[in-house]
Amino acid sequence: MKNSILFLLLTFLSISIGFGQEKCFPEHTPGTFVYDVANVLSDSEEAILQSELASFTARSSNVLVVVIVPDLCGYDKSQYAIEYGDKLGVGRNDRDNGLVFLVKPKTPDSRGEVFIAVGTGLQGAITDAGTRRIVDYEIIPYFKQNNYFGGINAGAKTLMRIAEGEISEAQYKEEKESGNRFAFGFFVVIIILFILAQKYGKGGDDDWENYDRNGKHRGGGSAWPWIFMGGSGFGGRSSSGGFGGGGFGGFGGGGFSGGGAGGSW
Repeated sequence: MKNSILFLLLTFLSISIGFGQEKCFPEHTPGTFVYDVANVLSDSEEAILQSELASFTARSSNVLVVVIVPDLCGYDKSQYAIEYGDKLGVGRNDRDNGLVFLVKPKTPDSRGEVFIAVGTGLQGAITDAGTRRIVDYEIIPYFKQNNYFGGINAGAKTLMRIAEGEISEAQYKEEKESGNRFAFGFFVVIIILFILAQKYGKGGDDDWENYDRNGKHRGGGSAWPWIFMGGSGFGGRSSSGGFGGGGFGGFGGGGFSGGGAGGSW
């Protein structure tokens, strides 16, 4: 009798746990690529992302699904993203070309979590290391400012560019590193110019600016015109992408073997 009661209790408990975990995963709606269960996006922001992701699938057959949930229900973020990708069948079944962009927003009681799961068919183009760079460079800086749309939009666009072959991971890495080098170099130049202005400008302890190129003395003034003589320009590349309309599809696959990366803030 006791064994029968224990068996029934365990059976009920396992069913309850399974049902609860099932409810942790947003149900798939055909043609939907954004599942904002945590309600961190405005209607217009969600519509923009939905349009971009639908267009991405229509022109490439790759699939990127964004899921934002308030609770991971005890799952590790990587496990949640991978299981959700398999559950929805994200990606074509003959290509396993899906991506799951998971976000668990930060709360007063818990850290924010993000993980991008990469289907096996895209792991050659989007490696774990490359995914981690996207998380660190594009996504978390926005999330730290509580700008979820900015981080998701920036991360998704970069993922789509790489998945479609617009740029390679190596090119993306070079873009970010060259941009960082430029910013650092520009900062150093400004510091040097400031020091020179202080040294040779009005109030400085040297009268170098009072002599012309032939060594003849002239009236005092600021050193800034001399410093900038000849001119120089600084510029950075910017790019913008357009997203056209398209149909839906790209589900029925899955094939998430553990590829991807994430982070916390």
